[in-house]
Amino acid sequence: MINWQIDHERRLVTASGAATVTMQEIRQYLREIEEAGGMPYAKCVDARFSALELSAADLRSLGEVVTLYTAKGKLGPIAIVVDADAAEYAAELFDQRTAAAGNRPLGIFRSIEDARQWLRSRSASVDK
Repeated sequence: MINWQIDHERRLVTASGAATVTMQEIRQYLREIEEAGGMPYAKCVDARFSALELSAADLRSLGEVVTLYTAKGKLGPIAIVVDADAAEYAAELFDQRTAAAGNRPLGIFRSIEDARQWLRSRSASVDK
């Protein structure tokens, strides 16, 4: 399950995963963010307390989904916070699979503070 909040004033989406996160849940999260108007916003994703249940095919599919969203308009920077090497590896794979989708900065961090600082450096509105 992915829990998320959107702050339109700060143009920031914060999200966190609980337990195991599946491809279906990621797709649902992306649809909800799009419907809420948050795709161009900065995103801080806290993945420290969740496990990804994604196959290689899921990662390819995710790259295709991100490509479709990019074609619709600009995507904001994404900061992913992880706490284990395996999660960091999964985030790096996500970055590799989606990098071709367009110009969207992605950073992988071990702390929320570092992630937020990185987002602030890419989006002045996050500081409000």
